[in-house]
Amino acid sequence: MPKIPTPLTDKKISSAKPKKEKDYTLADGKGLHLLIKSSGAKIWEFVFISPLTKKRRKKSLGSYPNVTLVSARDIRSNNLMLLSN
Repeated sequence: MPKIPTPLTDKKISSAKPKKEKDYTLADGKGLHLLIKSSGAKIWEFVFISPLTKKRRKKSLGSYPNVTLVSARDIRSNNLMLLSN
């Protein structure tokens, strides 16, 4: 049974600090991740399975202050709709 991540909040995102050694991700669910880089940058990513090649793909949606949590979720839902068609 897959693990269901707890949805992200603005407070959790803004309090996420970079680790000096390596990058890490915070999952929001349904393929939406926030990549926290060691430089301090926060980048939204959408991870999905390509319907043509059946391989895992990653799409960048923008950086956190420019792309908010609500707009990243809207982009994710639009991408999921396109993938289902």
